[in-house]
Amino acid sequence: MRMPTGPHLRAARRWRWGRLWVVLVTVALVAAAVILFQHRAPQVAAEPAPGIATNGSVVATGEPRTESAPLPPAPFVAARPTPEAAVALEVAADRLVIPSLGVDAPLLAAPLGEDGSLAVPDDPQQVGVSTIAAPVASSAGTTLLAGHVNMQRVPGALWRLSQILPGARIITTDHGGVRQEWIVDGLTVHPKQGLPDGLTNTTGRRRLAVVTCGGEVHDGQYEKNVIAWARSAPTPGT
Repeated sequence: MRMPTGPHLRAARRWRWGRLWVVLVTVALVAAAVILFQHRAPQVAAEPAPGIATNGSVVATGEPRTESAPLPPAPFVAARPTPEAAVALEVAADRLVIPSLGVDAPLLAAPLGEDGSLAVPDDPQQVGVSTIAAPVASSAGTTLLAGHVNMQRVPGALWRLSQILPGARIITTDHGGVRQEWIVDGLTVHPKQGLPDGLTNTTGRRRLAVVTCGGEVHDGQYEKNVIAWARSAPTPGT
């Protein structure tokens, strides 16, 4: 086998160096393009998905919780909402009906207990009517209803009260079947020992106040009360 002579050897070397030079130039151009692209188009951090905080924790949505993670308090809505259409339902006597929440609960008299607090019915599916506030069929004052949000991890009749929307309809009937419809104005949240004045007024502006527990749980007790406020709905033709 013949070995390459001097001229042939020099030509082969020039060819190899030429190929190496092309490779080096190509790599340099690619690197320059990458650096230029990164300079002109920096990466932008993706925005967090709705309902998720930037630290990864779930934002409260108002869904029902367990006793260890209770119902979140809802803000008070001061503006007059657009009311729902009148509800054409047959309602029995002594009932609380909230169609938007699927509530249809019996009403029982709720006197004051020995400690001065309202004696809410033990059955979480029942709702108490304060005997020191305006009666359900009254034409003046505030009718006060109260019930358990849950008991022993069983949801109560008012489990979803904190989700009620302004403008929602509420229907109440007394023991004689006298029907009253209400339009929800909003919600307020109060400490257990700091309920607002006027909850038991028997005169003055006609209102409905529906109360249940809310907020955090400490030592097995909710820290807050959630109150849904409603005004008397106008009768048809007025």
